[in-house]
Parts: sequence; C-alpha cells; structure tokens
Amino acid sequence: MARSPFPPPSAVVPREEVMRLMVAHDSFASSTSCYVPRHEGCGGVLKADVVLFGEPLPVGAMAAAAKAVMASSVVLVVGTSLEVAPANMIPSMVKYRPFGKLIINNLDGSGKDRADIFLQGNSSEVLPALVRRVRELSQRQ
Repeated sequence: MARSPFPPPSAVVPREEVMRLMVAHDSFASSTSCYVPRHEGCGGVLKADVVLFGEPLPVGAMAAAAKAVMASSVVLVVGTSLEVAPANMIPSMVKYRPFGKLIINNLDGSGKDRADIFLQGNSSEVLPALVRRVRELSQRQ
C-alpha cells in the first residue's frame, strides 16, 4: 500500500476549501511544490473529504453504494479504470438488478465489456451531451 508523503490530517473539510487553499498558494505551479494546507485555528493538516488512493473507504460506504445501485434505474460510471477494489465491484452489481442500465464513460476502453452503453471520450464533453440528449428525449414524452 502506498504511503502518503503528507502527515495524517487533523481536520477533514470540503474539497472546495482545500482546492481554494492550494490554488491560493500556487501549489500546482510545479511538481516540486510541497505546500500542505493547514487549519487556521489549530494549524493541523487539512484533508479534503475524498478518499485518496491507498486509503480505506469510510465505514458503510460500500453498503450505501450497493443500496443506491440496487435502487437506481441507471448507473453512470465515469472516468475510472475499474481496476481498484472495492469500487470496481459496483458495475457488477448492476447486472444483478432486474431493470436498469449501466453506462460507462472512459477515455480508454476500460469497462466496455461490462457496460450496457459505453461512451468513449472526455467526460467534460460526453456528459453534457448525454444530459442534453436525455432532456430532449424526456421533452418528447
């Protein structure tokens, strides 16, 4: 398991706040930047509310995901190689439902064999086009 070069977080905050601090400190200017966002009050390390590679999922996250997948009529899987467990199990859950579709969007062919519908391309282009098409179709009904 990869170890993070950063100390463990002292506070977990919305990702937008961490990104705001990173941009404000020009953290993306070079690959050697080593700015670590800190909590204004205690000075502890801030961590965005996301799961990074090598970190465990929060307790109950997979159960909540499975419940949401089983209750949905369409599942969108966007921008993943589907290689990292346990999240790569979610598309397989879709196949056990009596209804619904699995739509996968990737730049490469990852997941093409699992998808009911496979949309290859950049998600910033494919997803807005998909939303427009769904709106068009729903207005016809």
